[in-house]
Amino acid sequence: MGTFHKTIEIGAIGAAAFNAIDALVDSGATFSVVPRQVLRALGVEPTRSDTFFLADGTARLYDMAWVQVRIDGRTELTLCVFGDESSSPMLGAFTLEAFRLGVDAVNRRLAPTPAYLT
Repeated sequence: MGTFHKTIEIGAIGAAAFNAIDALVDSGATFSVVPRQVLRALGVEPTRSDTFFLADGTARLYDMAWVQVRIDGRTELTLCVFGDESSSPMLGAFTLEAFRLGVDAVNRRLAPTPAYLT
């Protein structure tokens, strides 16, 4: 499966300011990740911490907070991980679900997904 990037906007809850970032779309990642300095510049403060397993199998504690995300003009709230200073932004499954978007890997785009209540 190929990877691709999507420009998204991040903002603190209730704030008018957003920061556009180029994020790797990774539906295999549970949460979206944004470098700590970007979130701090927007006034986002950590509200909790949680343990995450990295690709190499190690476990690390990361800060998290709720933020606003705007994709193609739509805004939703999502949990976001404070990434390391050198980390690349990543758009994860929790955020994709909030927007009801799925990954079309062949065409390298996000696609609407149906919602079900059963």
